[in-house]
Amino acid sequence: MLPHLGIGPRNERKKAFFIGYMIHRLCNAYLGRIEEDDRDHYGKKRMDLAGALLGNLYREKFRGFVNEGKRIIKW
Repeated sequence: MLPHLGIGPRNERKKAFFIGYMIHRLCNAYLGRIEEDDRDHYGKKRMDLAGALLGNLYREKFRGFVNEGKRIIKW
């Protein structure tokens, strides 16, 4: 549960605090003290630019090209 906070035995306290924080936010939203979050809002989306995407694609394909060349040369 909650692997983004760590998976070791020493992370139980951190996870307990985070669960408490989530319950606190839920209760406050239910009581109308804070506004509900809209996770699907366009402003909260992360977008990669074309240059970064092309760079990643080139790196991946070039690595495959090099590995295939090594495989062919070794017979």
